Amino acid sequence: MDTSFKCCHCKLYYKESDVTVIYKTKNKYDNLIKYYMCNVCNNKRIRAYGKTEIGRKKINEAVKKSTMKHWHKQYARLLVSSHIKSGKLIKSSKCENCGESPKKIEGHHTNYSKPLEVVWLCKKCHRLADKIINNNL
Repeated sequence: MDTSFKCCHCKLYYKESDVTVIYKTKNKYDNLIKYYMCNVCNNKRIRAYGKTEIGRKKINEAVKKSTMKHWHKQYARLLVSSHIKSGKLIKSSKCENCGESPKKIEGHHTNYSKPLEVVWLCKKCHRLADKIINNNL
């Protein structure tokens, strides 16, 4: 029998893969209480928080921290972008993995120490390549 969880916002039941677990402090002893929220309601909650002043401040801090931590990735992206604009690097119109010609093609760095060595992939293949790299780390 599949386990189903009730969303605390919309009150509908969902399977485990469609639910996000949220912990909230509910009493004076700071005990955590577990709530279940469907992914649709949770995404709405996150978007609404991002529009508040505190939410924007937290997001900006997180972006700044991430940029400082992964400066080499940011440098590689900016270098590729400037080379494309100047015509020194040609962006492919087809995915180098599956051969499709999507509206948007993305550059994938397999090695950030060589920032101009870019593999041009469609969004689907790029996400797959990132998953493979992250699982091997």
